[in-house]
Order: sequence, then structure tokens, then C-alpha cells
Amino acid sequence: MAKQPPKNPSASKHVTIRDVAKAANLSIGAASAALRDAKSTIGVSRETRARVRRVAQELGYRPNAAARAMAARSFRTIGLVATENCFTSYYSYVTRGIVAQAEELGYNVIVKMVPTIHDLENARIFSEALIDGVVVPALTEEHMREALVRFEIPHVWLNAGVDEPHNCVISDEHQGMRLLVDHLISLGHRRIAYMPGDDPPGYHSLITRENAFLAAMEAHGLEPMPTYSRWINIAEHVDLYLDMDPRPTAIVGGSDAFAAWTVSALLKRGLRVPEDVSVVGSEGVIWHRYIYPTLTTVLGPVHELGRAAVKMLVQHIDTGKPVPSVKLPVTLEVNESTAPPTPES
Repeated sequence: MAKQPPKNPSASKHVTIRDVAKAANLSIGAASAALRDAKSTIGVSRETRARVRRVAQELGYRPNAAARAMAARSFRTIGLVATENCFTSYYSYVTRGIVAQAEELGYNVIVKMVPTIHDLENARIFSEALIDGVVVPALTEEHMREALVRFEIPHVWLNAGVDEPHNCVISDEHQGMRLLVDHLISLGHRRIAYMPGDDPPGYHSLITRENAFLAAMEAHGLEPMPTYSRWINIAEHVDLYLDMDPRPTAIVGGSDAFAAWTVSALLKRGLRVPEDVSVVGSEGVIWHRYIYPTLTTVLGPVHELGRAAVKMLVQHIDTGKPVPSVKLPVTLEVNESTAPPTPES
């Protein structure tokens, strides 16, 4: 019977720093210091360093990255809280910005999908995971704030329902609505309505946009066409606007999706866009390009939002100090859905 070759001891078990220290006849601290490139408080000669590295190579030792990270309290990983509402086209592009910026700075991103962001315990995973900080987008409440503070997790709010002087990145929704209202007024519109959507607004940005629309109309000395206190679907809302006398000549959608559905409802009722009614949206990610007519809208800085949030979070992690909040500018893109009102309208 052929003689079996001796087994490699490293093949049957994971080689630890303890194994290396024992084989090199050193303490664990000295062996660890010999393998680190960084300066150590334990003095190790050049010969000892070379010997320990040779022993480590022979044993097949590989340093435990997680253990090193835990010792240094730096995991090069960012957490991202996400609800099902964060997987809209808008936030998918924001997430691309988050991942791209994190990779450029040498960080990984892990996503915690939660059914609702109101749950205090949903932040616990980040206190137990190997992460350096968290980006919290979209819908946020006091419960999440409490959890992040309780677990002492560095975090940045992204377009969230909080108004913080530090660690907040938001899009300038007031600027966006001013641009839209100014554009419609420059075309000659005065009877301008607002389409809030089918359900009571949950996103901070949607609430802000409606308030910004009212402020923009007031700045021009105009009264907006009345909306309705009860929440109805967009098609019903369009019918109510068309029953007014005089009816609106322009409708501002709270988002591009709301504006697209408004256009659809108008066309089904035999009206022309923009000849009979102009329609504008807000967000400028995908919807505005693929409907007919193409939608005049505010382009949100989606990639920049994600990148700015990561830069802010990493700065906070590196310095241990809060970072002043930033508000990113938006731009207006004029397309086919707006035109001057006709004499008939």
C-alpha cells in the first residue's frame, strides 16, 4: 500500500495568528506586530519580521480582515436604510450615486431593507453589523432618529423629513417650484393648479413641493386653483379641475409620475396637451422622457445627492465631527408639454 504524504496542517484548519506566534516562538503581540506594516509599540527587529513572515507564508496564514477592522474600528463599509418606496426610479438613481461615490472612497455599501422606516428596531442591525455609518434616505421619523442616536451610529439624512443644520443632504425643492411657476407665468398662464397625487403625501420632498408651489404662486400675487381636502385618484382630480369655470390652463404635478398620469387623464377626455392644458412635473429622472408629449420638468440632482451624502458621511466618520448640511440646486428642462394658453382656454 502506497505511503500517504503528510498532511498540510493548514489544510485542515484555519491558521490563526496564535499558530504563527507558536511556530515562530514569539508572543501573539510580537507576531502580530511583525506582520503589520504600520508602526507598533512593540519593537520588532528586521530579522524577526522576516522570520515571522516566512513562517506565516509556510503555514498559509491569512490575516482576518474583520478582526483587523474591529480592532481599528474601521470597516470601510456604509449602511443604507431602504423601504420599498426607496426603489422608485428616483431613488434607484440616488443609490447609484451612493455606490459610485463609496467605491471611489474605498467603501462598500450594504442595504438594510425594512418594511417600514417607522420601526425603531430596524436600526439595530447597523449597531451589530460591521459598518462605519449609515445613509438614511426618503421617509424618516423620530423613531429612526432615536435608534441611530441610541446605538451611536454616524449617519446622514438624505432628502429626509428632518430639518437639521448638520448631516443633511437635500434637493432645493423651493427653487424647483419657482422655476416651474416662473416658466408657466412667462408663457402667459395665470390659472395654475397643483396635482398632489392619489394618496396623502408621505415623502418629505412631496410635502415640500406643494408648500413651495403655494409660495411661488403667492410671490407672483396669484391664487392657485383649489385642490381638494379629500384624497382622490388623479383621474377624478382631473375631472374636478375640468368642471371648473374657468378651468386651469396649466397643472403642476407633484412628481413626474403624477404629471404623466395627469397627461393620460387629459388625453382620454379629448383634451390636447399642451394646446388645451399645459402640464409640468418634478424630478426629471425617467418619466419625462418616455411619455407623449415629453414632459417639462425640474431635473433633480439624483446622482449628486447620493455622492454628497457619502462624502458627508465619510467626512463625519473621519473627523468625528458633524458636517454642515447642504442643499443641492436643480435645473429646469423645457419640453413639449408646455405652451402659451390659447384664447379658447
